[in-house]
Amino acid sequence: MSMKLVHISDTHLGYFAYRKLNPDGLNQREADCYNAFSRAIDLALQIKPDVVLHAGDLFDTVRPTNRAMAFAAEQTLRLSEEGIPTVIISGNHSTPRMKETGSPLRFLNCFEDVHAVFDRPRTIDLPEARIHAIPQCPSPVQLKEALSSVNDHLAKDRYNILMLHVGVVGLQAFKTGEFNEQIVSQDELDPALDYIALGHYHQCVEVTPNAWYAGSTERFGFGEVGQDKGILEVDLDRHEKKFHPLPVRDMLDLTPIECGDLTPGQITQAIVDAIPSDTEDKIVRLRLRSIPRHVYRSIDQDAVRSSFANATHFELVPDILEEGEMDQVQRGIGALTEEFSMYVDERVEKDGERVRLKRLGLRYLEGDEA
Repeated sequence: MSMKLVHISDTHLGYFAYRKLNPDGLNQREADCYNAFSRAIDLALQIKPDVVLHAGDLFDTVRPTNRAMAFAAEQTLRLSEEGIPTVIISGNHSTPRMKETGSPLRFLNCFEDVHAVFDRPRTIDLPEARIHAIPQCPSPVQLKEALSSVNDHLAKDRYNILMLHVGVVGLQAFKTGEFNEQIVSQDELDPALDYIALGHYHQCVEVTPNAWYAGSTERFGFGEVGQDKGILEVDLDRHEKKFHPLPVRDMLDLTPIECGDLTPGQITQAIVDAIPSDTEDKIVRLRLRSIPRHVYRSIDQDAVRSSFANATHFELVPDILEEGEMDQVQRGIGALTEEFSMYVDERVEKDGERVRLKRLGLRYLEGDEA
């Protein structure tokens, strides 16, 4: 008995961030996610696995755009036409709080050999494996019930594979702190299962010998700087796992500038000097440490902008020096979108929450309903 699978996760199709557009007029980061997913399917078709597993968050929202849904359909159809079974579970990003809203995954079940699991746990039987697919559950109690019921449905003559979209807590913590995140203990991951395909955590990592995160197919925050993105090829017969990296947009988190007693002119020059020459097409962040509000207002923003003109996106994040117990940040008013972005940068600590809030807010402010 042999079994080879491809494990993909967290593609977040429809993701939208920053203001840069590609030559076709599409948000550049949205296009990046489409490109990454297309390349992931290219790899899957080259590997020719017995099954492709997508461990959640195919889409970035519960109401993806027509463009995102059409792209997902095109790529999934490529697998279907090659006769490669595909199992997709819902994740926290693509699961509505009310069932009446409906799942954006439902339409994928129209394709042959595609199993989209979103409303309840299901078992999918393949010639060499039984897939125990647990989608995002409405509550932790229901998640635990679903996990405990897996043992009642184990196949004796095939590989048993579990799919989950969760954070895992044990000797290490693999979680993001996002809204609607569900957590399981490492002890709840049954070592008797042949493989556990995990989604939600964006880095490819081994949790236990039989449980792995494939990671996301793109970078979605500065907490993911330097992380390789790609897909996992798993050979259950040989007990081998191979990570296939994808070419994705680079992110740079530059060494912060300690402003101290520097003048606005000195800080401006320090910013210009800190920006490397190879920022073209990259996403870059630079923090300003301990900068008084009146000094920040006096920085030469035009000089700063011109120095990163070739970057896909540049974030200048001030850590305003507090005066007394409360220090309201005051600046000259710029574009509303810029003001909103800087406000979120200053007040939201977690990368995942900050990126998501900025994306939603900018989409609203810019009136993008496409």
